[in-house]
Amino acid sequence: MVYASPYGNVPIPADKSIWDFVEQHGSSALADAPAFICGLTARTVTFAQLLTRAKLLVAGLHTNGIRKGDVVILHSFNCVEYPIVFFALNRLGVICSPSSPLFTAQELSDQMELSKAKAIISHKALAQVAVNAAKRADIHESHLVAKNLPFPALPRISPHDVVTLPFSSGTTARPKGVELTAHAMLAIAIDFSYLDRPGPLSLGLLPFFHIMATMLFHSCVYKGRALVVLPRFEPEIFLQVVEKYKLEKLIIAPPVALFLAQHPMVANKWAAVARHWALKSKEWPRSE
Repeated sequence: MVYASPYGNVPIPADKSIWDFVEQHGSSALADAPAFICGLTARTVTFAQLLTRAKLLVAGLHTNGIRKGDVVILHSFNCVEYPIVFFALNRLGVICSPSSPLFTAQELSDQMELSKAKAIISHKALAQVAVNAAKRADIHESHLVAKNLPFPALPRISPHDVVTLPFSSGTTARPKGVELTAHAMLAIAIDFSYLDRPGPLSLGLLPFFHIMATMLFHSCVYKGRALVVLPRFEPEIFLQVVEKYKLEKLIIAPPVALFLAQHPMVANKWAAVARHWALKSKEWPRSE
C-alpha cells in the first residue's frame, strides 16, 4: 500500500541552488533585512552583506588555489560567519565538510584524511586544534589575506554537484561522510519550510555542523527569514533571547526540552514568552 501526503508534492526547482536565493535576496527589497543575528551581541549580517562577504571569500579562496571539487573542512561553533563560509564554498564548487568544534586534533585529522580535505577553515578560537590536525593530516598551514579581489568567472552551480560532505555520528563505527548535492540541499530547504507559518525569526541553537541545523539555516535563507544564532545552550541567555526576539519556532534537542519542562527558572519567564513560540524537537528518547 502506498501512503500519500494530503498536502501533495512539494515543487522543487530543477535548475536552482540555494546560492540563487542568496543572490536574489542580497539584491532585492530584502537586501538590508537581517539574515543572521548573533544572540549574544546582536551583531547582524544582512542579506546584502551575506552576498558581498561570501563573494569576497570566494575570490580569496579561488586566488589561493581552491577549486571546484576540492573538499574544505569547516571547523567552527555556531556564529553569524558560519553560513557565509558555507555558501561561499558552495558557490566556488567546493565540497564543504562540516566538523564538530569539540573534536580533538586527532579526531579532526581523521575527518581530514577520510574526506581528502585540501584545506580547513576554522574559527579563531579553535585555530590551534585546526593547525595541529592539519599537521597530522600533512596539510600545510597557510594564511589567507585577500581584499578587493575580483569575483572569478565561475560556471553556474549544477544541481548534481556535491556541495557538502557531513559526517555521521559514528555511533556503531567510525564516522562516514555523506555526499549531498546542490539539488538535495535546496530540496530540504524548501521541504523544511513548506508548511511553515510565516514569521520574521527563527533560532539557530542546534550545532550548525549537524545536518538538522544545516537544513535550518538553508531554510531561513530560502524564505528570507532571519536566524538568531547562539553558539551553545546557556539557560539564562537562551530564555533572554527567546523573550527579546519573541521567537515563534524553536528546534531543540531533548535536554533543552526537559529544561523547559522542569527548571524553575522557566516559570519566571514563561508568562512573557509563552504566547510567542511553539516547541519542536529533532528527536525524543524512545523511553519517553
